[in-house]
Amino acid sequence: MLGLGYGLTYSVIHDLAANEAPMGLMPQSLLLFSLSYFIGVFGFPLIAGNLIASSGIQTMLHVPLLLAAANLAIVLFRITHRVRNG
Repeated sequence: MLGLGYGLTYSVIHDLAANEAPMGLMPQSLLLFSLSYFIGVFGFPLIAGNLIASSGIQTMLHVPLLLAAANLAIVLFRITHRVRNG
């Protein structure tokens, strides 16, 4: 599953990171993206396992929900910012 998800999503998200990078900072943006992606892919099972062991499944399920809500807030902020600035 990791290989399938990696193969399908990494290249798409990588291109998005390249397109959103400020002028002149693309190499740094792509390096930061790669580092963050691999920390997320390999760190999530460790963090999720520790959360389940210490606080239970409900707490672990609330964490991705909060992260998704934060991501949605960022997306909505960026959309409204683009609409206002033309």
